[in-house]
Amino acid sequence: LDRLAKLGIEPIRIDYSPLSVIKTILAFMPKYRGTVFGALHIGAQHISFSLCDEGSPIYIRTIQRDDEDESKPKIIEGGEVPQTSKNDIDIPFLLTEMKRTIRSCSAYLKNERKVAHIVMTGEGHLPKIAKVIESELQIHCQELSPGLRSYVVLKDQYQSRQLGRVSGAIGAAVNGKKLFGRDFTLRRE
Repeated sequence: LDRLAKLGIEPIRIDYSPLSVIKTILAFMPKYRGTVFGALHIGAQHISFSLCDEGSPIYIRTIQRDDEDESKPKIIEGGEVPQTSKNDIDIPFLLTEMKRTIRSCSAYLKNERKVAHIVMTGEGHLPKIAKVIESELQIHCQELSPGLRSYVVLKDQYQSRQLGRVSGAIGAAVNGKKLFGRDFTLRRE
């Protein structure tokens, strides 16, 4: 806080990124409020998965991305070097971790409830990743988008595609209802 103060910045609260992503999903897709859903956020260095039941977070897991050294080109069959962007994620790694995570977090669900939906945010080609996850895990999976009764209305499709990349920031701003209790008090301790 002292370093920020020297820059003229005085934060009044902080938000934990996985919780901010959940707040964004609940603001844009309120239909999930009464369900069991997972929030999967793919960041540049980490992946987070949060499980919500009835609109409240009950489980959060952060996974460091297992991307190989970018300075070494990957060689596939035939000696070709695939064209990948920095944001591409190792999908087999993601699937392995998601299977492990779903198995682990299911213990927190009562009355034999199951994860019904996964909403994706973050970086990479999310529609492609969503299809693979849905096919492999047999759980409805889609990227973040404003739905019916959304608290936010977007003008065009470009804005809709950008939502996932800024979902943490949006969730931090959508704090009017204090969805998950009190804010952190930064100066008290």
